[in-house]
Amino acid sequence: MGKLFINLENKYMLYANNLLVSPLTKLVVVIKYLIKLWKYDSGEYINSLEWESDKKVEPFISEVSKSLPNGIRATIEEIC
Repeated sequence: MGKLFINLENKYMLYANNLLVSPLTKLVVVIKYLIKLWKYDSGEYINSLEWESDKKVEPFISEVSKSLPNGIRATIEEIC
């Protein structure tokens, strides 16, 4: 599994000498993915892109698969 990145989401954060985080802070785990696109029939490489998502890998794969046009396939890798 790749490295996990944690984002802090809070509109009520307070800053002093040290970072103070209020009890309302929501932690969001973000995973980086490398998506490679290929022609289905020839296996020819088309392009790739990096994507960040807070979704678990199975729903993310399903979402990417549904969005691909006919004749295109994708491989998805977690990256650091």
